[in-house]
Amino acid sequence: MLKEQFYDAGQIQINFATGPANGSPLLLLHGVTSNWQSFLPIIPGLSQNYQIFAMDLRGHGLSGKVNRGYTLVDYSADVLHFIQTKLRKSTVVLGHSFGAFIAIYVAAKLPQFTRGIILIDPPLIYRTMALKNSPWAVDREAYHWFSTAYDIRTSSKSISEIENSLQSVFPSWPAENLYALAHRLNQMDPEVLGMLINHQHMEGYHTDELLKQVGCPVLVFQGNRSQGAALTDEDTRHLLKKLGRCMVIRLDDAGHNIHETHSKEIVEHVINFLTIV
Repeated sequence: MLKEQFYDAGQIQINFATGPANGSPLLLLHGVTSNWQSFLPIIPGLSQNYQIFAMDLRGHGLSGKVNRGYTLVDYSADVLHFIQTKLRKSTVVLGHSFGAFIAIYVAAKLPQFTRGIILIDPPLIYRTMALKNSPWAVDREAYHWFSTAYDIRTSSKSISEIENSLQSVFPSWPAENLYALAHRLNQMDPEVLGMLINHQHMEGYHTDELLKQVGCPVLVFQGNRSQGAALTDEDTRHLLKKLGRCMVIRLDDAGHNIHETHSKEIVEHVINFLTIV
């Protein structure tokens, strides 16, 4: 039901998938080391009443690569261009992890085209500190994974070599999971991870200033930190304080990839949210 094609964002070619025109646009933005296919568990349920657009962010999937152009502002510029010139109508933006930061930027900078935003486990720790400086083990583990992924990506030349390296990191993972992750890393520009682990991705991105400019309704999904979720209780309270119209759904048995592990709940809550925005 989904068709992949390329979009010329000016500086770069962006790969995206689109579904049947069953309603208004719903744009899906993935996180770091992922691609648009990470949303496959929720696309069938959401595409019944909305037209799905799912992008590969620059440096990911089949989208183009650019020298050191991987700040959140850079990613967001591609999405702003896409909405303004390709969609050209009021859009709901759903972002997971890194994609949630981009959704916030879009809502702040393009209010006339943003009907609502959905933030799935946004790692708002980035607004105050780098991952490696976090007092929480879950964040330092995430930093260790990104550093490891960078080393694997820069030292391995093929999918099979990446897969072999990942097997030593995740020895209990099924072979199909290792292959899928190896495939995603093989497609990535390693500089995406290089800028991330050096906290350079936040250059020019001022989270609190952007939150003040968000006027549309916001739905936030929060997982459990002990299960690997990124969003803290403190940052959830911060969102509720900064955003005028914000609803938080907490799933206590969920980790970071909530849309993959709890797809049914995500679809139900998103559909309910979209009926009121």
